[in-house]
Amino acid sequence: MDQTGQTNGILVGKGSSPVISNCTVSGCNDDGIEVDGGKPIIRNTTIKYNGWGIMALYGSKVTVIDSIVMRSEENGITLQGADANLTRCRIIHNKGWGVDGKQAGLQMTDTEIAKNENGVRLEDNYRFVDWPFW
Repeated sequence: MDQTGQTNGILVGKGSSPVISNCTVSGCNDDGIEVDGGKPIIRNTTIKYNGWGIMALYGSKVTVIDSIVMRSEENGITLQGADANLTRCRIIHNKGWGVDGKQAGLQMTDTEIAKNENGVRLEDNYRFVDWPFW
């Protein structure tokens, strides 16, 4: 799904729990995938050439499996009061942080975070979370 020039690629709203699988999200000026209170599962998906790769906002719980987040103009993954579980992912070549979290929960398993401007930053009461969410 090439969204060149569009603001956002996919918006996951409060109360929704979609499975986003085998997709490519690219070319968004703002967020490739924005999660605002939802609980998506993102699997086998490439998110590239967006402003931010994944932006997860307050109350969101994001599961990302076997996916790539690359070449964002800002952060690969941003968590603001949200939780994320990254399994077998590659977060690479982003111009900001690989993962940037504030008041966020994060669990990573077999995940590569490399060649970003910065690696991982968790601040303001970050926590490690128990999984799964469902």
